[in-house]
Amino acid sequence: METGPRNLSGRRFRDRHCLCFGIVLLLAGTLLWSASTVASPEANAATTVREAALGDVQPETWMTDLAAELNNRELAHIVIPGSHDTGTYGLTGSDHDYAGTQNTTEDITAALNQGIRQFDIRVKWVCQGQAGCDFFARHGDYISGGLRFSQELDQVEKWTLAPGHEKEIILLNLSIDTSNGQGDPSGTCKAFTDALGSALLTPRQLEQAYGIRDPADVTLGQLWSMPGKPRVIMDSAQCMEAGDPSAME
Repeated sequence: METGPRNLSGRRFRDRHCLCFGIVLLLAGTLLWSASTVASPEANAATTVREAALGDVQPETWMTDLAAELNNRELAHIVIPGSHDTGTYGLTGSDHDYAGTQNTTEDITAALNQGIRQFDIRVKWVCQGQAGCDFFARHGDYISGGLRFSQELDQVEKWTLAPGHEKEIILLNLSIDTSNGQGDPSGTCKAFTDALGSALLTPRQLEQAYGIRDPADVTLGQLWSMPGKPRVIMDSAQCMEAGDPSAME
């Protein structure tokens, strides 16, 4: 069954449109940030991010570029630019006009390059003529005619494993609708988790390293120091278990 996107602690978010590319402009330095943007309110002048450093922050590597400022911040205390109904760039014509939340040219790779780090991926098993039967991107009753679940995950995988992205933490909220009693996402999920390998963070890894299971409670520095450089956090027990049945133990 489909579930709504959840935050890092498992509580459900309200669906909302995200001005994600406007946020990325902040990351790029259009406005001057202070450390209080990503730190607690009590941050003082000594922790202010220097204007010169901001000029070096690039959307594609903003977590890496701000490593000194983010190192001791828990993940739950960092503003993460996100994409709502991520796959709707795959809708066409009037469907996109009504239900699209991205431009048709802004795929997941483009979003990652522009600084987006949280993705709300929703798919449903449907059969569509020559396209065949598969899990396709959806927004409510609007189904993409060509964007498959596997294609979305493939973009995440390739970008994540590209050199220079080892410190870029990606949050995946997956809603996989099998309410029609058909379709099994396990093959797609296993291919994805196998390809990511150690780049996928599992609850078991986190518990072994720090005695906790909620990634919201670890700092970026702690994540960065873990063996294998895990950097993809997936909010889908269904997909996680398909790739590694023991991952959720």
